[in-house]
Amino acid sequence: TIKHAIPAESIGLMFGGSGTFKSFIAIDMALHVAHGLPWLGKKTRQGTVLIVAAEGGAGLWRRIVAWHRERRLKWDEAPVYVVPVGLDLGADSSRVISAAEALNIQPALVIVDTLSQTFSGEENSAGEVSSYLRELSTWFRATWHAAVVVIHHTGHQATERPRGSSALRSNVDFMFG
Repeated sequence: TIKHAIPAESIGLMFGGSGTFKSFIAIDMALHVAHGLPWLGKKTRQGTVLIVAAEGGAGLWRRIVAWHRERRLKWDEAPVYVVPVGLDLGADSSRVISAAEALNIQPALVIVDTLSQTFSGEENSAGEVSSYLRELSTWFRATWHAAVVVIHHTGHQATERPRGSSALRSNVDFMFG
C-alpha cells in the first residue's frame, strides 16, 4: 500500500501520546493512498480506504474536506468511507464487512482509530489483545487483502512503546511510534 512503509495485506500499529497528531497523520496517509499520491516521498498504490473513526468521528469529514481543499482536489471523488461510531471490532468486524459488501467496496487500507475505542477487552491481557488483533487480521486483512493500521496510545511513563500487553508487538507486522 505504501512502499517501504506499509505492506499490502498486513496489520500494524501507530502509537503515540495524547495530542501527538496520530489521527491527523493517519488521515493524511489514508488520503494519499485514496488518491494514489506519494506519502512522505514514498510511492503508494491507489486504493479504497475505510476509516473506523471511533474516536473523533464527528470532525473527520471537515478534516477530509480541508485536506482536499488545500491540495485542490475534489473530496467527493476520493474512495474514502467512514464508520463514524465506536464498535467492538472483536465482535462486530463482520458487520463492517457486511456494510462494505452492501456498498460494493473492497478497501486496500483500513484505519482503526483507536484500539481503546474498538476493543472491549483488557489491554494488559496478552490473550485478549492477541484475539482482538487476530479478529482484525481475519476479517479485514485476509478478506480484503488490506493493510490495517490500528491507532493506539502510549502509557503515561513509557512513551517509547504502546500502552498495554507486549502481545501488541508480537501480533503486528509493523509499528510506528
